[in-house]
Amino acid sequence: MSAHRCPHCNRTLTSTEALFSHVKAKHGLKAARACVPEHPVFVREAERRAADQARAAREPSMADLVIEAQLNRAMGLPVDHDIAEMFDV
Repeated sequence: MSAHRCPHCNRTLTSTEALFSHVKAKHGLKAARACVPEHPVFVREAERRAADQARAAREPSMADLVIEAQLNRAMGLPVDHDIAEMFDV
């Protein structure tokens, strides 16, 4: 077992989770993020952000295409022939 010292006060804690909780409660979230950057919450947040960016870079879904076609039809703009035929837009 290793001891983790709080960089802001004289407290010694037993785990990174305890250190993170202490620093967040006593010194703020920004200090906790700087103190324990590999905390599981921040790892999941980074993975979620990467997945969101990858999802945005993919082709639009069929639902997105239908909604776009319906909006274009309602505004009097041209609609892709294949989409209009496939979904009766």
